[in-house]
Amino acid sequence: MIFRKKDVGTIIGKGTVVEGDIQSEAGVRVDGEVKGNIVAAGDVVVGKGATVSGDIASLNLYISGAVEGDVQCSGFLRIFDEGVLKGDAKACSFAADQGAFFDGKITMSDLNATEKGKNDGETE
Repeated sequence: MIFRKKDVGTIIGKGTVVEGDIQSEAGVRVDGEVKGNIVAAGDVVVGKGATVSGDIASLNLYISGAVEGDVQCSGFLRIFDEGVLKGDAKACSFAADQGAFFDGKITMSDLNATEKGKNDGETE
């Protein structure tokens, strides 16, 4: 996983509980617990042992902990072998390692193709 420290705008540390929504213009890393929605312009990482009870919208989403809520990624969604996702997902790319748990439905779409399709029908 490529996730550089400089890309993280917010870190929720182990043993920390946040109740409420989080909005970030960068990435968010959760190693503790979030009870609320997360909206991030960058990547969101839910670390091993971490929990999120709420919806997540991000560029890319990497789950090693547990997420209960719907997720939407404009890029890549990956659930690692110890990861749990209970909720529906929308992403351009999706991967789940052997041992990962996913209870929901996945909708995959290519945002670039969608934008291209809109422009193909336009005339000048």
